[in-house]
Amino acid sequence: MKSLLCLFVFLASLYVSSASLIDALNAAHNSPAFKNLTHPEQLLIIELLAETEAGELKQYIDSVGFHNVLAVIDKLPQAEAHLLTNYLINELAKEENQGSGALGKRSIRSLVEVLNTAKADPAFQQLSQANQTLIIQMLTAAENNTLTAHIDQIGYSTVLRIIDMLPVKEKHLLEQYIFQHLRAEMHLLG
Repeated sequence: MKSLLCLFVFLASLYVSSASLIDALNAAHNSPAFKNLTHPEQLLIIELLAETEAGELKQYIDSVGFHNVLAVIDKLPQAEAHLLTNYLINELAKEENQGSGALGKRSIRSLVEVLNTAKADPAFQQLSQANQTLIIQMLTAAENNTLTAHIDQIGYSTVLRIIDMLPVKEKHLLEQYIFQHLRAEMHLLG
């Protein structure tokens, strides 16, 4: 409980506009949950904070890979993951850019199966029509090997917001699906 409280204080300090980067870094280093992360994961969190302060969060996420950021968020306890996700959403909303690109397509059958599976999920059915459409667009982009470009277009904060509103099981499944397809696209690009 004490470790969760420490991490909560760390993440809550991110929301305080008067908190300095040094304060946020000190809070991170004193958090037991932070100490349970691997050194590369700790470094990623520290660099996320620093890049937020510098106003270059999107550029940093582009350089390390969105899937790596999602992987670290996935390792945090649910409450802390939610706080960090909202923090990143807010910061990305301040600086997000638009982009586009394309690679190639997968089979129509695969896309139909993925979409049917998503639409049959009760968690999906509970989402608003707009959020259902966003997920369908992400799934379609993933199956067409254009997920990276699609995420650049809609923005990291939109993806994080969608992921964050799902129940734990579906959240994890969507994160893994996104990881898999972003990695596949990365390999296709060389």
